[in-house]
Amino acid sequence: MQKIALLSNVNMEPVIQNITKKHNIFKTTGYGNVFEEMANKNSQLYKYNPEVIYIIIDIKEICINCESIEQIHLEVSNWFSLFRKCINSHIVYFISDVDFRSYDMEIGTDDLDTLVIEQIWKKELKNVINDFTNIHQFSYKKQVEKIGKDNFYTNKLWYLGRIIHTNLAKDSLIKEIDNCLQLLKETQKKVLILDLDNTIWGGIIGEGEYNNIELSDEKIGLIYKDLQRIIRRIKNTGILLAIVSKNNYEDAISVIRTNQHMILKEDDFIAKKINWIQKDINILEISKEINLGLDSFVFFDDNPAERELVKNSLPDVTVPEFPNRIELLPKAMEEVYTKYFKKLTFTNEDKERSLQYLANSKRLELQKKTMDFTSYLTGLHITVKPVEPFLNRQRLFQLINKTNQFNLTTQRYTMVELEEIIQAPNKKIYAFEISDKFGNNGITAVVIVNLLNQAFIDTFILSCRIMGKFIENYIIDFVEKDLLKDGYQILFSKYIKTSKNKPVEDFYDRMGYQIIEATEDYKIYRISLETKLDREYYIKRS
Repeated sequence: MQKIALLSNVNMEPVIQNITKKHNIFKTTGYGNVFEEMANKNSQLYKYNPEVIYIIIDIKEICINCESIEQIHLEVSNWFSLFRKCINSHIVYFISDVDFRSYDMEIGTDDLDTLVIEQIWKKELKNVINDFTNIHQFSYKKQVEKIGKDNFYTNKLWYLGRIIHTNLAKDSLIKEIDNCLQLLKETQKKVLILDLDNTIWGGIIGEGEYNNIELSDEKIGLIYKDLQRIIRRIKNTGILLAIVSKNNYEDAISVIRTNQHMILKEDDFIAKKINWIQKDINILEISKEINLGLDSFVFFDDNPAERELVKNSLPDVTVPEFPNRIELLPKAMEEVYTKYFKKLTFTNEDKERSLQYLANSKRLELQKKTMDFTSYLTGLHITVKPVEPFLNRQRLFQLINKTNQFNLTTQRYTMVELEEIIQAPNKKIYAFEISDKFGNNGITAVVIVNLLNQAFIDTFILSCRIMGKFIENYIIDFVEKDLLKDGYQILFSKYIKTSKNKPVEDFYDRMGYQIIEATEDYKIYRISLETKLDREYYIKRS
């Protein structure tokens, strides 16, 4: 159980008392002394040594004595300057955005003033999040908007005990705290599979003219259009979209291509299984085509019989319930995103992931047309470029903690641990960006080598997107040559068996490494870098 702390400039005791029932949380002795608790090495908080700290700020209290926007700006800047001095790289921080409480301050304020004040805080918060990988936003204002100011704040408890939150607000904040902890722990889903009829548009194509479906700027049609806007935003965060629908392909694709109200376009989908085959079979086909496990999939369909079929046939696929009222459809999709797809950070690879998988479809088409595999690989014009690890640490963090198949040891690291590895003099980390004539696959390979008395490969990871093209042969060759140049003549490595990395159980054997120790669960290898074998690969020389 993670050790957490909740700090604030107002009384959060009711929230802390309820969190105690499910989390190991620091029992604060007061409120308002955020920086004193964080910076003082003799404080109880410092001794408690939390792994995660939430800081929820009431902006009204910060600027209560300010008489101008300029003074408020200075107070907020000072707050963040003090916070920066207290940051501990081994702690994850969630800092709230702010909501200006509705009842008046001593100075005259209007709605525009309060928005400006909130934006001043938001700008400083964004800056500190951009500067530190262990700092994230806690969505406080969204909780206020969900239940409304009148239901969120209490004047009575404020004057009695400096408590600003109602019981409804308390429950909402606790839920969001739980959500943040889950984001730290869990690997999120990667693929959203969608039905078409009565799911992303109203009506059934086969029961009338396909241009008469319900998708418009009014009434029921607007519900589906808003739903598509949300799905498009989900896609833009790096989530892959696919269609699995029982329909005539030409009819369905005509709607997608020609209906003026379609927000989702044909190229937004990395796979389109529009046919009369069972949906579980189609989902399995997509899994094979994009080389992602079924546990990465979420299936969204209005038909309860289809949902039940997929649940029973493919238990690894997540199948959320469909709302029983059509007007709840956009909200239901937002909840699907929050529960299964939301991430704390985004990388360039996330933003371009759909394009990368579409490019992979073109590679598969080329492979089918090419007579032999060697000609296919040569024709791809694959390039492998080493990249600077520290500047790309967010992407490396993703690879290390999400890749399961081509992962020789499945060693996971926190962001703090990864940053220490990159900067450690007794370790070497290699990161590679892979591209070919169809596009850039992004940073899709990482190798970590421990350099104590001997060189030992701690981590070797390759994204499933680039497996099977002998790229791994080039990378191991690159690492070996670099280590030999540094004076290492022997290289050790290890394979640790997991339920998902069977495809690489004999990788080091194929690379010419000798087993020096083996059990059912692991194998340890060594190789002489001066006498190693030549490797087969098809990399274009830059």
